[in-house]
Amino acid sequence: MECSGPFATMLELYRCLRPYIIRSDEIQTEEEWAAVQVKGEEVVGFESAIDDLMHLRSNCDFAALINDALRDLITARIFEIGGSQYCVLHERYACPRGSQGNLRFCKGSPIFAVPMQRSSISRNLHVAATHPLHDTYTGEQSTILFALTGAKSLLIAGAHRHAYRKDSDCQPQYSLTDAAHNTDLLFHKASLRIHAWQQSNTSPSGGGGCQESCAFLQPHGKGRTTCPDDTVFVSAGTSTQEFYTDMTADNDIINTFVNELASGTGWAVRTPATSDCYLIGSTNVQGRIINQVQQGSECGTPALESDISGNFLHMESEFDARDFRDQGQMEALATALRAAITCSCAGNMSCVDGMCI
Repeated sequence: MECSGPFATMLELYRCLRPYIIRSDEIQTEEEWAAVQVKGEEVVGFESAIDDLMHLRSNCDFAALINDALRDLITARIFEIGGSQYCVLHERYACPRGSQGNLRFCKGSPIFAVPMQRSSISRNLHVAATHPLHDTYTGEQSTILFALTGAKSLLIAGAHRHAYRKDSDCQPQYSLTDAAHNTDLLFHKASLRIHAWQQSNTSPSGGGGCQESCAFLQPHGKGRTTCPDDTVFVSAGTSTQEFYTDMTADNDIINTFVNELASGTGWAVRTPATSDCYLIGSTNVQGRIINQVQQGSECGTPALESDISGNFLHMESEFDARDFRDQGQMEALATALRAAITCSCAGNMSCVDGMCI
């Protein structure tokens, strides 16, 4: 796979890997679906690698990070970009896929990236693109926001949500390859490990945890005729207006983000408190876990209103607001996130203008 760099930005790296993401309808049969399954020790190895990288262990050393079962599937690579080093996990090989035999990831495993040094992390923010192809430019948008905010981690789905259109056992209204709605996918298993780190109480010197504020951001894309009065619609996984207006609720992050983004752009940025948009992410399985649904029950069990954490930011943007080619828009989104999510700096660093230096 020809993505060795050098790359000037994380966006350049993502744009190199993006063509290998499995496209819509490129998995056609049950036999093809069975061939892309990751099972047993491969799953254990992937989860272990996520744990190690979230805790800044292993120094991205392939031999230490990737177990024997996983070594023919996943590689771990160091990229030096913009003065920081990043460890990136992605599939090691590409396989011919579809009628044209285009080279794609063999299993549709997600792309995962973390800064390798604690000093390169400014906040406990995880950015996740569940639909990087279907929701056009959300992969690019997520990658840019990861870099501009000094976020902790980045996860991008390795297959289109409609790569295989068979109904998911988890949530039958969605496809098996929809990363936001199937708990069997590596994307969700990685998300569980990331969430576990976010909820841990490990010391800052050991990699962090949510001593101050943390957030799990999922950028999505909506069509122009869907919720047309909203440029950006942000929810926490609930449509209950009181969550967003109650002064005692855990809504500081989402409300600060919405207010800062609206002020900085002039966009119509709304929550369920001011919009009747239905795209609230209440069935999103990662959102349900963050909103305290018990692991193993997230397919069919909605979050209780009393358990909405405020750490899940489900962001639906119209096309123009996620067009990564407009650098000013991407900076405005990053500025709003930096204002909303408190800095979490290494011991010898200070937060200046929303970044640890």
